[in-house]
Amino acid sequence: MKKLKHSKYKNAGILFELLVRQVTADILNGQEDSKANGILRKYFSESTELGRENRLYRIILEEKAKDTSAADRLLETILRTRKKLDEKALNVQKYNLVKEISENYPIEDFLKGSINNYKLLASIYKVFDESVNEVVCDPREIFQARSCIVESIISNKTPTRLVSEDEKKDLIKVYQQQNEDVRLLAYKLLVDSFNEKYKGLDDKQKVLIREYINNVSNTNSLREYINAEVPFVRAQIMELKSKVDNDVIKIKLDETLNQLDKITKGTLVKENQIMAMLLSYELIKELKNLK
Repeated sequence: MKKLKHSKYKNAGILFELLVRQVTADILNGQEDSKANGILRKYFSESTELGRENRLYRIILEEKAKDTSAADRLLETILRTRKKLDEKALNVQKYNLVKEISENYPIEDFLKGSINNYKLLASIYKVFDESVNEVVCDPREIFQARSCIVESIISNKTPTRLVSEDEKKDLIKVYQQQNEDVRLLAYKLLVDSFNEKYKGLDDKQKVLIREYINNVSNTNSLREYINAEVPFVRAQIMELKSKVDNDVIKIKLDETLNQLDKITKGTLVKENQIMAMLLSYELIKELKNLK
């Protein structure tokens, strides 16, 4: 019985997310003419089969249902739509997309970018593949993939916002009506607000955040940066600990040191590790202010 194989090279949802993150990294690096942005516009417009397939990924990621039955119906509707896509044209577009990415970025490093919802995107790919190509596979595997999708649709929740739903819909409608140049300008303004938003952070914290964003497609570089920073942070905390008399604070410092030991483990740098580093920097600032 054939095993369903997942391929990052063919997963429209993953390729789309990695390109969006690459655009962010490029702009933060001062590359306003980001190659990734041009690739996104070329391959993921609503007039392409790849763009239409990605739209189905987005619906699954963003839509919500009140129960399993409603989620199942939504998934079946999406699968029927997926079968109507031109498979030959879709495969050609994916091939050309990966080819163009590889011409502008190191493809292996690009595809190593961490994806938070990787399991869900891989499950969508497998269900699409099984549905379109009628692959004979282990029923348990397709059941697990479908269950992952259904559970995600049920658990999708609208995030807390500072605006009402009606205001949100109006803002989205206005934004969608703008041409691509206006959208890119709006996006650039969002990126330009980075320094303003994080003006309360010190240089070490800002550098860490920028390294995290800039290295979305170079996980080795980010890991090397983190591993090089941890000894510095440990040394700072150990020095400050020797000057602390409060036993409670000492216990907290010991726990922080314990967490720092875990940060260097693993190939990929996880978000909780970035947060631990940020908190360690903040702790050093506070202890210095107590002097």
